[in-house]
Amino acid sequence: MDAVGYTRGLRRVATLSWLGALALLFAGAALGWFPLAPWTPFAALLPGAIPMVLWALTHRPTCARCGSRLRVVQGFPRIVFGCPKCGARFDTRIHSDF
Repeated sequence: MDAVGYTRGLRRVATLSWLGALALLFAGAALGWFPLAPWTPFAALLPGAIPMVLWALTHRPTCARCGSRLRVVQGFPRIVFGCPKCGARFDTRIHSDF
């Protein structure tokens, strides 16, 4: 998987899983299963992170030149991946959320 596809896919999975977990937690609070407290939105972060971690473990960004695994070399202001073997840099042109 290329660097741009990996970054877009990871962001898509993260957004959907965290919003889905938040919606389920609020629905459970509305039905009386969970207390509606100030910590309720933060409780959605843990179950929402599980699909994101699983997706990141099963998908890897690979170098188009040599096929090795890419590493993040720059995370701000844009996400840039680099290959440790051949030294190629892949700018995703996707801004980070920091």
